[in-house]
Order: sequence, then structure tokens, then C-alpha cells
Amino acid sequence: MQLQATGTLTPIPGGIRLTFAPGSADLNPETHQAILAFGQNLAYKPHVRALVDAYSSGSADDPSLPRRMALARGLAARSVLMNGGTPSTRIYVRVIGQPQNAKPDAPQDYIDIYQSDMEP
Repeated sequence: MQLQATGTLTPIPGGIRLTFAPGSADLNPETHQAILAFGQNLAYKPHVRALVDAYSSGSADDPSLPRRMALARGLAARSVLMNGGTPSTRIYVRVIGQPQNAKPDAPQDYIDIYQSDMEP
């Protein structure tokens, strides 16, 4: 966790969206706490899994770099969930890489964390 890390928190159906600075997988205190709170809510729902979709901006001619950054972000969220008591068997990280059909003004560096019973 980095005190000066760039990142915002936005509610989405069944979960939260956390943004990152381009090229960074660092969480700030607000985004770190949001992941912990999400995990605590799962503790009361043993049949529900945490789904983490990880995205990253990058150039279209090198898809591996955005996928690696997205993986780092997804694993950072997974680590926070596990440290908060969520079993690893209940956390599914999906590395998407570059968002498809993203609007020009929409963030491209983010993760979506949501409950398996609330899939979009």
C-alpha cells in the first residue's frame, strides 16, 4: 500500500471498481480498505465467490504489457482479500488486459471486484 498512490473507488453492481495510475499496481489506503470491506462482506456468504476482472491501458501493438500490469493489479487485490481472511479458493482473478470498446474518456487502468451471484 502506498499513501500517495493514485486511485479512486466507484460502486458497481454487486461490487466496486478501483482505478490505478497508468503503469502502477499500487493501492492507496482508500482502495486497500475498500477491498478489505468487500472481503468482510463475503464472510457472511459462504457460497459466494469474489470475482476480480483486471484491466490496463497500453498500446495495441504490444498486448503482453497491459496483460502483465493487469495481472499485477489482480494479484494485489487477491493478496489483500486473502490477508483479510477470504480463502484463496473463493477468489477468481481474470486478467483482461486492455478494455474492449472503451470510451475515450473512460478509465482504462482499473479492476472490478464483484460477487459471483451478481455477475453482469
